[in-house]
Amino acid sequence: MDIHQNRQYWQKLHLDPNLRDNLSTEIKASWERSYNYGVSPELLSPLKVSHPELDVHPNLGYMLDVAQPLTEHMRKFLPEDHSILLFSNQAYIMDIIASDDVKMSLEKYGIQEGVCLAENVAGTNAASLGIVLAKPVQVFGYESFCKFGINYAASFAPIIDRKKVVGGIAILGPLEAYDSKLLGMADLAAYSIGARIGVQRWSYMIDQSSSDGVLAVNEQGLIFYMSKQCHRILKFPEQHTYKLPLTAVIDPGRPENQYFWNILNNNHAIIDESVLVSVGDNKEPINCNMTINLFDASVGEWSVKIIVIQEMERINRLIRNYSGNSARITFHDIVGSNPQFNNTINHAKRSAGTRSNILLLGESGTGKDVLAQAIHNESPRRNGPFIAINCAALPRELIASELFGYDEGAFTGAKRSGNIGKFELAHQGTIFLDEIGDMPLDLQAMLLRVIEEKNIVRLGGNKSIAVNVRIIAATNKDLELEVERNNFRRDLYYRLGVIKIVIPPLRERPEDIFHLSEHFMQMLCRRFNLPKKTLAPDVIYAFQHYNWPGNIRELQNVLESSIQWSSERVITREQIEHLLPTSKSVTLAEIDTISTIPDEPSELQFIKSCLEKYDYNKSKTAKALGISRKTLYKRLVKYGL
Repeated sequence: MDIHQNRQYWQKLHLDPNLRDNLSTEIKASWERSYNYGVSPELLSPLKVSHPELDVHPNLGYMLDVAQPLTEHMRKFLPEDHSILLFSNQAYIMDIIASDDVKMSLEKYGIQEGVCLAENVAGTNAASLGIVLAKPVQVFGYESFCKFGINYAASFAPIIDRKKVVGGIAILGPLEAYDSKLLGMADLAAYSIGARIGVQRWSYMIDQSSSDGVLAVNEQGLIFYMSKQCHRILKFPEQHTYKLPLTAVIDPGRPENQYFWNILNNNHAIIDESVLVSVGDNKEPINCNMTINLFDASVGEWSVKIIVIQEMERINRLIRNYSGNSARITFHDIVGSNPQFNNTINHAKRSAGTRSNILLLGESGTGKDVLAQAIHNESPRRNGPFIAINCAALPRELIASELFGYDEGAFTGAKRSGNIGKFELAHQGTIFLDEIGDMPLDLQAMLLRVIEEKNIVRLGGNKSIAVNVRIIAATNKDLELEVERNNFRRDLYYRLGVIKIVIPPLRERPEDIFHLSEHFMQMLCRRFNLPKKTLAPDVIYAFQHYNWPGNIRELQNVLESSIQWSSERVITREQIEHLLPTSKSVTLAEIDTISTIPDEPSELQFIKSCLEKYDYNKSKTAKALGISRKTLYKRLVKYGL
């Protein structure tokens, strides 16, 4: 008798209930002859616990999570010798809910998690019939066409989702304890699981579509929901987190997590709070934006906390797109070996780790904006936004609205929705106020209030908005002189200049001119897609004896112009003469023009020419090169001179 014949016998028996009580000897004998009381033990041996169909049907990936609370509750209403089996749509056993004794008795027949009970593997049984027929079924004793079913009565109901069988649930008990009502119980459970799978699928789709992470915690501090995006943002492995203590994810014993736990334990709702947390075994803290909502699920108790976590890097990216600002420069990108300049850089690095405001002083073009970016990227706020604003570039009437924003109707021409200010955009980050010396006195008073109170009020508004920003200000003016002239507030000067960093002008860094020139030449040639070019020795000499009123910015502009002007691989003195208009008034030591090999570094040629110029006097040569005798000897050894 084959499988299809057996299924026909089963259907015939269920058409006439009287036949069940008088099971024909012919069916039993045929069953015994064909299958010797079931399939061979090898076919029912435990299979590898894998469900290949999970990749095909995404709902099965969380069927266990959906069904587990329901099946655990069902187990309380069943006799001790009964069990509940959860099946996939390919008749794999996904879960068995039963006592240890019942599980051991089932294992004698090879029934355990991971085993397939499809008809072509294990013979006809309640699970295989219910999945094929897509309807609830009950199978008793010899109606099962497999060995393990002889002694059991099984009630099975398929789990339906979107009109497809995605799994099933079976209640299995001893044959003598058969109860027809168990089929209704199994069918109701299957219907409930199918409905919850539909809801879960929507949650899954929303979770995949949202960039924010969601974490739900009950009153005992146990996680009962953690979205996939939350796993990604917190860099916590995707594992079964249901009823996992939140302390196992965010350790309250780590100092950097104290602020988070203080917020959570205070039972106060917060919105868009920047929080630094260390998760799991990760050594690097994660900077994120959190919103915590509290839900009263019982009288007088806060029992549910929903934590919405936003990725700070994504917020910063949105701010950069909105404001057009970003800090790309680090201290590794800054070129210079001058001792005075190195002291400035070291001072800036030490200051980066503090919370104090910084005032950068230096002539125009010395790189104050570059140093501000490097300080931000070296500071604990490096994951926060970097907002730069030039106080001298905006009309007086617009500076306040740019810094502090405005509400609807604040002035004629204001946007209906209002506008967010730079201080709000820089929240948890750094704001760079360039040319602070040109800020009007009335706005200086407003800025002083922001520094002292750490909140702003938009123009035309009455709501105080807390802001946590670090201010880096810069100016090319002598602020102490401006204070004496009453052009700058003394109290603001002290507030901004908690840490003062003076950047030396380029003319005081002659030894850096060669290195800066080489750096800019390489960078500009790459930018304009030009072959590598070098500077003739007399050009370097002219650069080192030029006053550079525009400092590094002027040097970069001169090189950019000369690179595009010259068609040769070597840029000569004649080609940059018109770019240094004041060089004629500067006394320059004339040196003989020497032939330069394009591929040979210009530094070597320049050193040779200076040695010849000063009859190989090392002191005069070092002075002309703008370097110490020790550095010159290092260069001589380097080039084998």
